Amino acid sequence: MKAAARLFTLLLLLSCGPKPPPKAPETDVSATLEMARARPAPERAQARFTIKLRSKPLELAGTTGGGLVVDRPGRLHIEIFGPLGSSLLKVTSDGEALGVLLPKEERQLLAPSADEALLEMSGGTLSLDDLAGVLLGDLPFDVAEVKASRVLEDGSHQLDLEAQGVSVQADLDPATGTPKHLVATDGDGVMMVEATYGPFTEIDGLLWPSEVKLFLPAVDLTTSLRFKGWKSVDEAPPVFDLTPPEGFLTEDLQEALKGLKPLED
Repeated sequence: MKAAARLFTLLLLLSCGPKPPPKAPETDVSATLEMARARPAPERAQARFTIKLRSKPLELAGTTGGGLVVDRPGRLHIEIFGPLGSSLLKVTSDGEALGVLLPKEERQLLAPSADEALLEMSGGTLSLDDLAGVLLGDLPFDVAEVKASRVLEDGSHQLDLEAQGVSVQADLDPATGTPKHLVATDGDGVMMVEATYGPFTEIDGLLWPSEVKLFLPAVDLTTSLRFKGWKSVDEAPPVFDLTPPEGFLTEDLQEALKGLKPLED
């Protein structure tokens, strides 16, 4: 009986035939870039998130919740909540100006040009729509020139892109074209902004980031947004009005930024 059992096992193994070789990793980096640029991203979206912040110059540190509304190309609203649900901070652009509302201090910091203020904060890298795109996981610089590309050990496709005097190194998932890591540097090779992404989740046929970590060296700001839920909307809610509440003091945002210095090594 034992001999028959061994014979049966041998015949079973032979009938299975040789195992096919493992599938070779995708190596067509140009196809991955095309996938990333063609991936649909919503123009209007809402999300809830948990955010962790740290910046000595901005006197920020802690973890809390918040909400995000994006209406591309020019409108963005981010609200940070306190432990009891009250508003601690609102960052809003109406498509032209950028306002930072501090309800507890009854202050509003206002910049007439949202793009100018963000470019100053990011060292000349991020415009308002670039920031919205980064939060949505949209690869920046559609017209960027590809300088080099390579396949990393983990299978990611890495591209060196250049546009408008800024270099971007992008690590992409070859299966979906979604970004895993982005680093933007200036002409001297100094890092201006870094973004790291968690896994993307499919909702209503679109891929959304589950987490985005951002680092802005210009103000030594590190943020980590872990999203609880995304959804596309046909019409954005009315959250882009920059009129401050009665009694609030309005100050110049860019003047307030001038006194901020990144941490020294």
